Amino acid sequence: MAKKIFLSVFILLLMALGVYYVYWDHRVKNEEIVAKKALNEYLYEERAFQKSDIKKITFFNDNPLGGENYLLHYAYVVYTDEPENQYVYYITKDKKATFAGYAGQGDPDTMKHEDYEKLNDEKVEE
Repeated sequence: MAKKIFLSVFILLLMALGVYYVYWDHRVKNEEIVAKKALNEYLYEERAFQKSDIKKITFFNDNPLGGENYLLHYAYVVYTDEPENQYVYYITKDKKATFAGYAGQGDPDTMKHEDYEKLNDEKVEE
């Protein structure tokens, strides 16, 4: 009798884990699609960059600000004319990309694609 109860609980636990995994995997993939679309709209439509202006875009899904206002996904963008600098963009819950700052690499004084002073001014106003 105890074996049947243990086996039933074990099977239910496996099923719950499977359902959670499918849900989480679907959520992450869907959020990644939304993040890529939002960043592309921001870079190529709003800011009018050309694909040739962008050297590399790297997405991550562990945003420490993910949750209330931001998606878990964020991106590092390297521009062709600034290969040593990395710009960080967060994706808001309303599916908009926003400049968040610079990654550890590079020199903010040489970065010309986003206004770091404007970013600091916006944070002060909040």
